[in-house]
Amino acid sequence: MSKQLQATSERQKQHLLSLQNQPDMAFTSKNPKMKNSNPNHPLVWHYTIGQKYQMINESGTLLTEDETTPHVPIEGMPGGVWFSRRQDFEPTAGKMMTNGVQVLCLNFKQTAALGGGAVRIGIPAKASWLLSWRQFRRRCKCETRIVENIEEVVLQQGSDVKNFLVSLKPVPRAKWSAIEFLHNGMWVSRKYLNALN
Repeated sequence: MSKQLQATSERQKQHLLSLQNQPDMAFTSKNPKMKNSNPNHPLVWHYTIGQKYQMINESGTLLTEDETTPHVPIEGMPGGVWFSRRQDFEPTAGKMMTNGVQVLCLNFKQTAALGGGAVRIGIPAKASWLLSWRQFRRRCKCETRIVENIEEVVLQQGSDVKNFLVSLKPVPRAKWSAIEFLHNGMWVSRKYLNALN
């Protein structure tokens, strides 16, 4: 589920490594009640980076994984657009970076630093076309051990598959309810950012 990023300079690599030892999330929602997972919150979020958001915004559609990364399919697992009930950030949205020797798993703070910021797109949590992890798992034709390995990795990254909802089809802009940008550790609207300038 993570994508790979390439650090562009030695200075950038060192900055990212310095973030490794800091707590992953100083980020909070502008609304202090929106922390971690909230099953009653009306929105679920697709977390991404600023660089990817530019392409998403231009196309006006959130594409499924098999459309964005067709070279890394898991046989028997349907591609989807993933959303999280997490209201602060989704740990599995962290990307990977190669330093030329090894592949590093970046935390969300590092991902935002390397990826041109962080953005999240919200849709209604009760949308009828969303599947829970349990429903998605039933549709998977891959080996059970692969699904179990994914669940274990998700836990290791500090998340829980119970937070996940997925659309098996692309999600067009008409179905988005909100777009928020990470600014000084808070999730804010474009209108809020424009008011600062």
